[in-house]
Amino acid sequence: MHILWQCPAARDVWAGSVRAIQKWTVEEDCFLVFWDKAMQKLEVEELEIVAVVMRSLWQRMNSFIFENIFNGPESLLRKAKTMFDDFKEAQIKLLTQAEEPRQLEASVSSRGSHVLWKKPDQGGIKVNWDAALNSKFMGLGVVMRNEKGEVLACACSRRLPAINYDVAETVALWFAVELCLDLGFNRVTFEGDAQSVVKVVNSREEDLSCGGHIIEDIKTILEGRSAWTVQFIGRKGNEVAHLLVKNALNLEFDKFWIDECPAFIFLQVCKDINCSGLQFDE
Repeated sequence: MHILWQCPAARDVWAGSVRAIQKWTVEEDCFLVFWDKAMQKLEVEELEIVAVVMRSLWQRMNSFIFENIFNGPESLLRKAKTMFDDFKEAQIKLLTQAEEPRQLEASVSSRGSHVLWKKPDQGGIKVNWDAALNSKFMGLGVVMRNEKGEVLACACSRRLPAINYDVAETVALWFAVELCLDLGFNRVTFEGDAQSVVKVVNSREEDLSCGGHIIEDIKTILEGRSAWTVQFIGRKGNEVAHLLVKNALNLEFDKFWIDECPAFIFLQVCKDINCSGLQFDE
């Protein structure tokens, strides 16, 4: 909290920012307590501004340490305002995209993209992910298959609901990435039917949406692994992951299968194998 709130340089910044917190005591030394207080007392937009200013303060510290550059209060607040405006614009775009029917998105996006599941290249791993939301929970599903179409591993997870569908899909992709890191896979193609998520993950622009911090973490992982890619697949090519998601919503605990194909996805796995021109080894 020293860099973000207590030090004189930070206090100079807050003096020109959100008025509602300018009289708060400088002795605030626990971020969680501070943030809980902010959530109770501030309006949503004020809370968003506080978050952006804190991020700017942290970036200023890094710039000073690594580049010997120090931005004064006015300069920092100008940059924070630009960042906040970009954030709001990204939120508007996100809401606009969320209003479009998912079926239309999949139909348009499938142009130039294969519809049915296809096997990965020799020596590679195909990882399909999916997510679903209901009024109480978010379901995540991940399946990993080799060049023969065999299930190497799969997983289901039920969590508290995300704010919207795109964030849920982003969390599902991160879940898939974490599993692949744990299993030590080298050549991986991540495949999902959420085109908007695939697009931002493959974009060089910073994602400032509400799930942007997860997107940026995924990008960082991908940058260090040139043989890991993320691509779009239509719903018909993502049916196994979808079945896992439906199962996840009924679970109380995470479920993992290693070198095992659960009975409830077996028929769809066989169907995908047949569509790829492969033969299933019983």
